[in-house]
Parts: sequence; C-alpha cells; structure tokens
Amino acid sequence: RPPEIRIAQEKGRQTLSPEDAELAKKQNLCPVTGLSLDSMGGPVPVDVANRRVFVCCKGCIDKLKQDPEPY
Repeated sequence: RPPEIRIAQEKGRQTLSPEDAELAKKQNLCPVTGLSLDSMGGPVPVDVANRRVFVCCKGCIDKLKQDPEPY
C-alpha cells in the first residue's frame, strides 16, 4: 500500500478491503479534485457506472455520481 493509504487506515479514517486498497493504490488521485486520495480523509469508495472509483472525501461523492462521464 502506498504510505498515504496506510496512514489513513492507521488513523481510522477509512478502512479498505485488501482489494479496494489495491485499486486505490493504482488510482492514486481523486478524479474530482485531482488531489491525492488521502488528502482529505479518503480514500472513499464510490460505485458508479458499474465500477468502483475512489475519491478523496465524502464531499466529492455527489459530484462524481451526478456526472460520472468526465471522470
């Protein structure tokens, strides 16, 4: 796991399954803000368009779900 995801998990901000942790590691950046997935308490998993995407915070969930195409 990248250090930022491990740190988030250690702080109890977000607990990811091993599979989700691997997906988040590959994604690395929030598609909404362009920031690191751990920059605002994430990674936060979101299921959109039949796939799992991660965002940096709960505030990005609605924006992603409202218009997932650009992301």
